[in-house]
Amino acid sequence: MRFLTCLAWANAAGASTILQINGTTYYSPEFYVGSVSLENAPPPAVALPAVYLAEAPSSVRDFEKKVAELLQGDDVISITFFSTIIFPAGLQVPDAMKQYFRSTGVGAFISSSKNELPSGPYFLQPSGNLTRVYKVYVDTSMAFTQGVIEGEHGEYLASVAAAGDSVNAAISIPVPSRHYYPRPCANKPLSGIRLGVKDVFNLKGVRTGGGSRAYFALYPPAAETASSLQRLIDMGAVVVGKLKTSQFAIGQVPTANYVDQLAPFNPRGDGYQSPSGSSCGPGAAIASYDWLDLALGTDTTGSIRGPSAANGVYGMRVTNASLPLDGILPISAAMDTPGLIARDAELLQIAYKSWFKAKSEFPSFPKTIMLPDENWLSLEATVAPAYNKFIDDLSTLTGAKIERVSINTSFIEKTGNKEGLETFTGAIQAILVLDQWENLGRPFFSDYQRHFGRSPFVDPVLRAGLGIAQNVSSSDYIEAQRRLKVYREWFTSQLVPSCESSLVAYPLNPGLVLYRDDSLRINNATVASDSSVYSTEQASFAGVPDYAIPIGVHNYNSTVSGVEEKLPMGIGIIGGAGCDHMLLDMIVKLGKENEGFRTSVKTGRVPW
Repeated sequence: MRFLTCLAWANAAGASTILQINGTTYYSPEFYVGSVSLENAPPPAVALPAVYLAEAPSSVRDFEKKVAELLQGDDVISITFFSTIIFPAGLQVPDAMKQYFRSTGVGAFISSSKNELPSGPYFLQPSGNLTRVYKVYVDTSMAFTQGVIEGEHGEYLASVAAAGDSVNAAISIPVPSRHYYPRPCANKPLSGIRLGVKDVFNLKGVRTGGGSRAYFALYPPAAETASSLQRLIDMGAVVVGKLKTSQFAIGQVPTANYVDQLAPFNPRGDGYQSPSGSSCGPGAAIASYDWLDLALGTDTTGSIRGPSAANGVYGMRVTNASLPLDGILPISAAMDTPGLIARDAELLQIAYKSWFKAKSEFPSFPKTIMLPDENWLSLEATVAPAYNKFIDDLSTLTGAKIERVSINTSFIEKTGNKEGLETFTGAIQAILVLDQWENLGRPFFSDYQRHFGRSPFVDPVLRAGLGIAQNVSSSDYIEAQRRLKVYREWFTSQLVPSCESSLVAYPLNPGLVLYRDDSLRINNATVASDSSVYSTEQASFAGVPDYAIPIGVHNYNSTVSGVEEKLPMGIGIIGGAGCDHMLLDMIVKLGKENEGFRTSVKTGRVPW
């Protein structure tokens, strides 16, 4: 076994270390986690890659087994780190192993630290101290706003690490070795799971930007972490960076509406499809990077489900008020919810089940699958087979009957409102624009004017929304609240009254071709949208859970690549209030009992 090391360069950034080994950039913050007795050996002139072994190998074969175990399942450690081995204080290394290390050129040292360190990669500093190792990745999809590392007192620090190579000023994200964290357990089900966080959540020690240069410049780093995010950290999640959001979580169309930042790149298909919004960063990052496991976003009228569907990953909006909203830049508490996006339905199930307690029990899966005509009648014939198969498989699993329904007709008949759903619900938007103006816009503009003596810039969509808010009267707001209550009572009583009664299924982005520069193309006055009152907004208005699930791909001829490409197709599954865990269990069970349905997707151009 050879342990070749090529140190291209080493740089101390303060007391932190940036080291390039065999073409890979590593970062090590200044926090010492242990120290080493160098005995009679001279101290290293520069930081050296090393491996700490909590137990001494009994034989060469045992050592090779430990090497294989450490290399497996971790993208940070490499064979080069085994050129220097660190053992715990007082540990007796067998003479045969000492001889083996000498014959292979491996340096072996005994730690003088009383710290109990997990086996894994470290940097041995010239001082004799050990520091943790982070592998530095380039954010080629431009989904992040900054990388972060955890400080010594529970706060987070913006990373100063940068890889040698980049693309169009893409930033670098350092990720720690997975070996530093114990295996997931009941108390910490997300131990070692890497998490990216949408930049509308406060993270202690880090500025919140919300997609706005002005907001980022105005306010200091957060003093506390948002409660819903802190719960994930307490469950063992490892925050590695902040992810892009459309400005203040308002839906935006690339490229026309993004001014303060560049919209993330959706990796699917030709790589130039819209990432959707507003949790565009979380969706694009999860679809792009194997080194990221989970992404935290928010959903008001579709901001988890839209990006999940567009980027071909799993994501769920939760029942209203399942999680606290403090420390999150608000739109409206009437519909705002945190939510997670992942490539694996089982990981999503584990995360959600520990994140919050379900409000409803479910004695069985739903007995009826409702298919709204408003969604399904317009479905293209080329994508219909994939949807039909999924619905049939779900019906077989649950024993549910499939029922076609006109939700517009139901609404008119049950509520007596003759104007119909689209007109009736249009007025509900007044709640969103006025709540965001009062809770975010007004104090932001006031604080910025007081601090800088001028008004801040805001992107076009938000500018229009805040303008509308100025003209929303108190009577308009009261009427909007009344309509929301009417809608919510109708939807939850007629369509999803309980977990076991029924669910609503609708095609969520059926392989929609939506180029990121569509808004700039000649003779294209309107840009397609994958959201309507009959899709993502229905669960938002009803305050119920909605699960975005990738089910297949749609072939299309790309005008970018000039060849046939594949885009993910997704379906939305809406359950009753508090039935979040039922939806998660149902999809995992479907994957286990139906070989034709896969509960995990890959990163890159195609999900499977």
